[in-house]
Amino acid sequence: MTERDTLVVSEVFGPTFQGEGLTLGRRAAFVRLGRCNLDCSWCFSPETPVLMADWTERPIDRVTVGDMVMSYRGRRYESAVVQSVLRRTVDHLIAVGLDDRTIVTTPDHVFITPHQVDGRRRSPAKDLEGRHVRVSSLRGWEPDESVRTADWWHGWASGLIAGDGHVGVERWPKIFLQVTDEVLARAYCRVLNEAGSACTVREASRRTASGKVVYRVSHTLARAPWIPELPSGPDEVGGWLAGFFDAEGSLSRGQLTIAQAEDKTSERVQRMLAGIGITSTLQPGRGVCVNGLAQIDRFLRVTRPLLDRNGAHRRPNRLLRASLVRSVEPVPGGSVVNLSTSTGFFFADGVLVENCDTPFTWDWERFDPAVELREVDVAELVAEVAALGVDRVVVTGGEPLLQQRRLVPFLEAAAARGWAVEVETNGTITPEPAVAALVERFNVSPKLANSGVAEERRIVGVALAAFVATGKASFKFVVAAPAELDQVAAMVERHSLAPVVVMPEGTTAAAVLAGGRALADAVAARGWHLTTRLHVLLWGEERGR
Repeated sequence: MTERDTLVVSEVFGPTFQGEGLTLGRRAAFVRLGRCNLDCSWCFSPETPVLMADWTERPIDRVTVGDMVMSYRGRRYESAVVQSVLRRTVDHLIAVGLDDRTIVTTPDHVFITPHQVDGRRRSPAKDLEGRHVRVSSLRGWEPDESVRTADWWHGWASGLIAGDGHVGVERWPKIFLQVTDEVLARAYCRVLNEAGSACTVREASRRTASGKVVYRVSHTLARAPWIPELPSGPDEVGGWLAGFFDAEGSLSRGQLTIAQAEDKTSERVQRMLAGIGITSTLQPGRGVCVNGLAQIDRFLRVTRPLLDRNGAHRRPNRLLRASLVRSVEPVPGGSVVNLSTSTGFFFADGVLVENCDTPFTWDWERFDPAVELREVDVAELVAEVAALGVDRVVVTGGEPLLQQRRLVPFLEAAAARGWAVEVETNGTITPEPAVAALVERFNVSPKLANSGVAEERRIVGVALAAFVATGKASFKFVVAAPAELDQVAAMVERHSLAPVVVMPEGTTAAAVLAGGRALADAVAARGWHLTTRLHVLLWGEERGR
């Protein structure tokens, strides 16, 4: 077997549908080849702080594979696992200056920018001056263990009893806790046992009206005489509020509520909140409310309740504010570090940044080529595709024309079987005549500046002219905002590209549809075509569909 008889393949899947372009919706199989000639190496200086999943920050050089970092997708914060850490040395760096921080990065690293402010969704670092970047409002949390001191735990136990417990008298005074959350019961039991008690968690014989289990903890007051007392120091106050919130609190739609029918207790809670700098409103007979995302964030940061349902930041897009980039200055090169995460996004010094697209076809810092790629005999590949029962094959990547000489035998076999073959390419490699003769259509997708790739790498005039000359090419542009259509128009005119297809950027159905609506009128006015990302609309980011 010669090298020409094999192809380096990432995956084969189908039957599915062509997801974009002029043949959108056609039934097809996909052959995804490995390797890309426009892979990115985006990095930061080693001291750049990364927002971790517990809301603390850590220098990027101290982040390791398997760590959990905070990410952001679909208007939500979410955790992401670090899949690889890349370290290297570069000759050139730039300093991106915001109002309150400076980030040192490689010039092409892509930052997320606010569409509603700048009319775009991302920009490479070197083009950021005068633009805005998306910055998290939730930074600088201390680790849980540094907030939850011994005094905090004493205050927390007192607050929990104030909310879900009571003091009763049998033969001697006893404290009783009854909750439906086992996490709270066991945490309370641990605090009391560490103070010298010998209590246990038991299930009560009764259930709630909705059928939930009730957990009970009881012990003598003499074992914890501080439980009924009001907190004094700042740690005890923070713990008491956390415990009371765990017992009586809720968080929904930007409002934090601590329910309480007794107004005297609500007034006490309001005074404690004021003592830690939080403004609240008293609702007679109902409790205390904290409004405003900044105030809620401060409450959760200072008090640190135990229950995730109360403490998790399930917040809307508003918590990513827009921060103006004041300056972009060159600085000397040096050591740099980059992360690859499971979501493709992470926060560098509080600023949302992006990973590259389709990395499993080329990024061997993040993915194992022994797992992701296989060298397949052409005859075997043809049989694999034939088993899918299709008459149209889409060859994609990576960049499939990196293997175009190997691709010819597959194209010949496809022609013999009557299959139509489309090749998806970034348009930087000139197609050889043998390939051009056997391909029904080239779906050429030159990258725009929003990709973060340098122009001299992503736009190759000779290659684009060769695709035009085949008469088989359409030219698709992934557009993040209507303002980028001028960039497309300039490229179309300079290289005489036609037909032109515009596709909205997006990795979720909502983003694709919103982008399509924003672009539709302007695309129609220019006489171009508009396509969706059908796979995203149907299956999101699921691979193999």
